[in-house]
Amino acid sequence: KEVVNGLSKAQIILNIITSFDAAKARIQNIKEAELSQKVDFFAGPKSKLQILNLMQDHVTHHRAQILIYLNLNQIQPPKYVGW
Repeated sequence: KEVVNGLSKAQIILNIITSFDAAKARIQNIKEAELSQKVDFFAGPKSKLQILNLMQDHVTHHRAQILIYLNLNQIQPPKYVGW
């Protein structure tokens, strides 16, 4: 599909990039001491560092789902650039 929920593929990609850029900016500006601060979370109180680790794990999970989808559809996934 080229349009999902009224958004084009290009708009969806732009939304993802914008969201990741905003998250990156917030993470880069957090003070180290603030990472140990506990906050309310749906799974109970967690430190901000724990939530960042959960976010990274969540992104990895969805990346794996996308790679499986691509492989099942005989689409060569892009090379992974981790760092």
